[in-house]
Amino acid sequence: MFSRACRIERVDLAVGGAEGEGSRILLLFTYDRSRQRLPGQTIAAIEAMAAESVTALHRMDLLEQVRKSERLAALGQMASGIAHEIKNPLSAIRGAAQALEASNAEDGATRSAGGLAPEQQAMLARIIREETDRLDMLVNDFLAFSRDMRLDPAPANLNELVRKTMNLCRLREDFKTIRIELRLQEDLADLEFDEERVHQTLLNLLGNAAEAMDGAGMIVISTRAEDGGQALEVADSGPGVPVAARSRLFEPFFSTKTRGAGLGLAISRKIAEAHGGSLEYLPNDESATGSVFRLFLPGGANADMIASKQRSKTALG
Repeated sequence: MFSRACRIERVDLAVGGAEGEGSRILLLFTYDRSRQRLPGQTIAAIEAMAAESVTALHRMDLLEQVRKSERLAALGQMASGIAHEIKNPLSAIRGAAQALEASNAEDGATRSAGGLAPEQQAMLARIIREETDRLDMLVNDFLAFSRDMRLDPAPANLNELVRKTMNLCRLREDFKTIRIELRLQEDLADLEFDEERVHQTLLNLLGNAAEAMDGAGMIVISTRAEDGGQALEVADSGPGVPVAARSRLFEPFFSTKTRGAGLGLAISRKIAEAHGGSLEYLPNDESATGSVFRLFLPGGANADMIASKQRSKTALG
């Protein structure tokens, strides 16, 4: 409409690719006054475009401010959760160390009633070691959640992974009185996934199930092929998750348990989503109580694309 009088000198369109980055659209027009006057309709159209661009940019800035506030709020929540979880083991370590210090101040040959016997000292040393291990696990969980999830995908079989994980669990004390039943679809094809990460997810789901049942009950692990991938479900006969808590299950630092930092399910979902899959909670249809956690891993072209992206991340990292 105004190609003779006005030419588009440059049109830049830049959209932030990473989450939280703003988007910017820049239109730059130049007009050669020596040629002819722009029609009124053209000027009005340009002014309308400019006004809309200003409005759009203003909205983008507001959106970026909201995202920044949300990130700060999430960081504050995580810091609060970390501080709360660290205080308990630190208190136990401090108390045990003070008791050992007081005991060592006593003369071993003439130890008073306030001194500690060797077995008591060993118990305090064990408390220090266990609580230090707990702090180490907490820090590792926090780092795993806060960092980018990098995968090492390779062809693997979901059924074989389930059997290997189950055999490990049966050696644990908290699984001694729990019955584990496998309902695995035979002849499942291999998938491209990070076996260690999925093993970590399955261990977490099984550990949660055992804790929910207080060491006695039944766990059913099932696998099946689905459209676009494969599903793995872990069902338990425990009390289930309260309805009010279900929407927050995968939030970092949220937990219905007395122990733990509340990062296990958040990390497990992050692992699933890094594969292009999902992790969700379902009520147990086979029992009036109990829980079902369903992990879906994609197959085919989608899995190949995810694997390719992860290999690129590893090469760049």
